[in-house]
Amino acid sequence: MKEFFLPALAALAVAGLIILQLKLLKKYHPNAELFIGLFQRLNMNKKNRKITEMIKKKVLFICGHNSGRRQMAEAFLKDISGDKFQVESAGLDPKPINPLVTEGMQEIGLDLSRVKSDSVFEFFREGRLYDYVITVCDDTAGSQCPVFPGITERLHWPFPDPEKLTGTRDEKLNTLRKTRDQIKEKVIEWFRSVS
Repeated sequence: MKEFFLPALAALAVAGLIILQLKLLKKYHPNAELFIGLFQRLNMNKKNRKITEMIKKKVLFICGHNSGRRQMAEAFLKDISGDKFQVESAGLDPKPINPLVTEGMQEIGLDLSRVKSDSVFEFFREGRLYDYVITVCDDTAGSQCPVFPGITERLHWPFPDPEKLTGTRDEKLNTLRKTRDQIKEKVIEWFRSVS
């Protein structure tokens, strides 16, 4: 009978048949009460986690280019909101982030050096849904900014494209800092309005 007990318990766990697991446990295991209490606590934690994930608002920042605006917005919202939002970003043409963006964010303690560029098409194919889709393309590229389908609240926050910065390296970095700070201010303002 012992050879049957553990595989049967595991099979019931996979099937999600909690009541049958508990009955089997009570009948065949001497420490059943201890296991049942532990199992119930673990199961409640799992349910609470799922409920919390379902309640979290999902936000997608998108942009046509992958120069860094959407990654900055994502980093700022993750930083200020903690775990209140599920935040992602994606673009039309995934490629590495502009090194000036990475440098500008490191100046204020946010590391984008390991952030990978995701494709908005991949997210669509996976059937991801969002409560808010926020485009951060500049106004001149607004018509080329990707549209993510689905029932969602769409917002457009135009910011200058870091790829189009001109001047010396220091001049570009100074201009980028202004854009970075504008993005941060907008994210904070929006977060306060929806929290």
